[in-house]
Amino acid sequence: MIHRLEAPTPQPTPAIARLAAGSWWLCGLLLLGLGCDRPPRPQVEHVAPERPRVPSPPPAPPSLPSGLPTSGKPLVFALEAPFDLWDAYFLSGEQIGYSHIHAEPTAKDDEIRYQVTERMRLRRGDSILDQHLQQTSYETLDGRLLRFEALLDVNGERTETRGEVRGDELVIETQRAGQAEPQVQERRIEWERSIGGLLALQQSLKEKPLAAGEQRRIQALAPMFYEVGVLDVRGAGLTAVPLLSAEPEQLLEAESISSIEGNPLLKMHLWFDAEGNVLKSYAPSLGLSIFRTDEQTAKQFATPEIDLMVQSRIPLEAPIERPRELRETVFAVQTQDPQLASRFLQDAPGQRVRQAEGEVFEVTVEQGLDRQFAGLPPSEEDRRSNPLIESTNRGVQELAAIPEATDEVALAKELARLVYTTISEKNLESGFSSAAEVAASRQGDCTEHAVLLAAMCRARDIPARVAAGLMYVDSTEGPAMAFHMWTLAHVDGGWLPLDGTMQDGLAAADRITLVSDNLASGTEYAMVAPVMQSLGQLEIQVRSTRHAETPSEQ
Repeated sequence: MIHRLEAPTPQPTPAIARLAAGSWWLCGLLLLGLGCDRPPRPQVEHVAPERPRVPSPPPAPPSLPSGLPTSGKPLVFALEAPFDLWDAYFLSGEQIGYSHIHAEPTAKDDEIRYQVTERMRLRRGDSILDQHLQQTSYETLDGRLLRFEALLDVNGERTETRGEVRGDELVIETQRAGQAEPQVQERRIEWERSIGGLLALQQSLKEKPLAAGEQRRIQALAPMFYEVGVLDVRGAGLTAVPLLSAEPEQLLEAESISSIEGNPLLKMHLWFDAEGNVLKSYAPSLGLSIFRTDEQTAKQFATPEIDLMVQSRIPLEAPIERPRELRETVFAVQTQDPQLASRFLQDAPGQRVRQAEGEVFEVTVEQGLDRQFAGLPPSEEDRRSNPLIESTNRGVQELAAIPEATDEVALAKELARLVYTTISEKNLESGFSSAAEVAASRQGDCTEHAVLLAAMCRARDIPARVAAGLMYVDSTEGPAMAFHMWTLAHVDGGWLPLDGTMQDGLAAADRITLVSDNLASGTEYAMVAPVMQSLGQLEIQVRSTRHAETPSEQ
């Protein structure tokens, strides 16, 4: 039985979200639900207000303590252990998963074990992604992170991550489980005493609930990204909030913005009681809601009807003729937040961006080799094998050895066309498979095409990255821009955008680049932030197009 949430307000809009284990992981799991093909959009129910119903008080002078208290005293959150917390996840009114936080002391006097288990089931077209994330952190009573371990399972594809604080560094190891030739990726990031663990937001709010007008900055380990993230939280006052199984309650309201390395990731609204317990939150760009509840209610989710891919589309006013033959396209991109948009709408290989007027950005995209873009010199990480782009894998190398071209540009194009024919089963059943997994299974969607092509390029000594953004698609409901991923190859003094999902191997000028990455971290979530920032933020129009005049121009 699918649990649907009845709309508690007369004017329903997209749903709400909770920030219990942090907002970062929600972005990561939802990105896995995005795909390349867009089936017709189903009718869905909507619940909850799109923005807080109570105006925020006038801004107060900033008060931005960074991280958790360092007094050495036990945190309230730790003193309450052992305890269990359950939350139910909703997407546009349909229950799609839950989370469970279990806290208990260990055998050591000054150590607490926090285990966060999160399940989410998402629909991508006719395919279902069953996602299970289990994260365990060991901390001192005053909130100092000692070590953590995490296991992400998406339809049987497992990624294991471990980390340990050693002096002023957090040493992190990531491995894709089940690989015939396993690779362990090690990273070291700077670590300070005041940086919180996976549950730093809850710990901070329990220690001292946020007052109206107060601003608080919390540095913490970002779940799934496993980088140092920042949560900027601002209190807004009391408001009446409807919950799952009770009359509206007077709760404290706040707005939070999460970021990594200075790049904003997700804006959320959250509501908590006088003791600092987060009971409800809301992410406008995701349409995701999670409510504090009991175990039985939290686990009442089933196969969803809502297609996450369709939810993420940005509609266009008119269709584009022969989109895969586009040599040049000029897009007009209007954003609700120009400052935020300027962070992810930037020049890229084959793309130039300028702020035209007001909140409108003009994005000019050209197909083919770009020797003029100097903002992305190829690095050693663009050449090396890693747990996702496994260029040293035997299966990948055997495929990459097939083309006989010696010219770099011709070789890169041949590799892209080979990926198109190699992945014979185009489906949406995988979350984000590694290149070795794709070489063996010969199936997947745009993400699998992109990582396999990048690995094959590196196997032939061509620096390569993956890129993600929005690409033109047609559907029964009309034209739109939708999530897509492709490959950048550095050949003949410039970057060449390639697309293994296209028969000719070239990326047409039918897309807007939001991010590119070499995936050296061993996790796909480096691609998340700009994509998630764009959801709910952009309106796009096509100002002009130019097609190839002859097949030889392609």
